[in-house]
Amino acid sequence: MREFLYEYYSPVTKCFLILAFIVGILVYKKYKKTQVKYFIWFLGWIVFLEIIGSYPIYLKNSGLSHLIEGTLIEQNYWWYTISWASVATIFYSWFLSQKYDSNTLKTIIKFCIYGYVLTMLMTAIIDYKLFLRLGQPI
Repeated sequence: MREFLYEYYSPVTKCFLILAFIVGILVYKKYKKTQVKYFIWFLGWIVFLEIIGSYPIYLKNSGLSHLIEGTLIEQNYWWYTISWASVATIFYSWFLSQKYDSNTLKTIIKFCIYGYVLTMLMTAIIDYKLFLRLGQPI
């Protein structure tokens, strides 16, 4: 079982993500007027970024991997750094802050988000190669 999951980790994960998004779409009407609707659309964003993030595999399987060999986008570090390390972190912070009633706590979270964005931007400006290689490859 461990070998199966190791070998098919990416397709199995994508199937669960797609299933979660489909379920979210099916129950969307129920949650349309709540904050959960944002999470459902975020699930759609995750499905999108996982499909796009697999471009090295698609290129390798179609024999076109030579197009990106030796470039900064040869691996998909940059895509996951931007989408997961940046967008997902900001979304989760914002989404979870919506559950709190305390304005003080919401303000603290908001300033933490600003600090995080500033840190990410400074990293991208100062050492863009490091920024593009922060994520985990597929």
